[in-house]
Amino acid sequence: MLDTHSLLGFLAIAIIATLSPAPAVLLAISNGANHGMKKALCGIAGNECAMIFYASLAGLGMSTLLQSTGAWMIHAVQVIGGLYLCFLGVKALKSNVHTMTMEARNANSRSLFIQSTLVGLSNPKAILFFSALLPQFINPQANPMIQSFELTAIFASCSFIALTSYALLAHRLLVGQSKSWFNLINRLSGVLFMVFGGGLIVNGMRQR
Repeated sequence: MLDTHSLLGFLAIAIIATLSPAPAVLLAISNGANHGMKKALCGIAGNECAMIFYASLAGLGMSTLLQSTGAWMIHAVQVIGGLYLCFLGVKALKSNVHTMTMEARNANSRSLFIQSTLVGLSNPKAILFFSALLPQFINPQANPMIQSFELTAIFASCSFIALTSYALLAHRLLVGQSKSWFNLINRLSGVLFMVFGGGLIVNGMRQR
């Protein structure tokens, strides 16, 4: 079990990290506004799966292997992930209220889950983030795997609460609003998706 000091310190970092603007936050807001909370939660579940996957790899020590022998793989996935975010950005920029209504009707929980999982996997450097963060709060005299699992569960819980809050806020604020508000949200989301995507592409290409 984690001691109180480590728990509070990690919890503070997790809250700040999960509330910070990121592609997952943008997608949760977009899904909450356009598809409603039920489908938005399916998307959030996809992001949580991606995050837990990367945290688990970090716990298994994959970051050292990737840094020494597979750095090219990280950069390649970054470029591919960046291109996918740019695709989502262009799609959002081209959307209007009519197409959004059609997409909301046609979108199913599975497609939103897959989309959010891909967004969550778009930046493999999350492995390095968790590899740098988790050991600082692990007591070497206790079972490291159990502690790693506990820390991952805490981070995932904070992420789920944060993304759900963003989606719910967007859903509540935009219910009954004019069409121009939906267009504005999608335009802003599109631009920010492209900014995040462009950053991943540049970072991946620069370090290859």
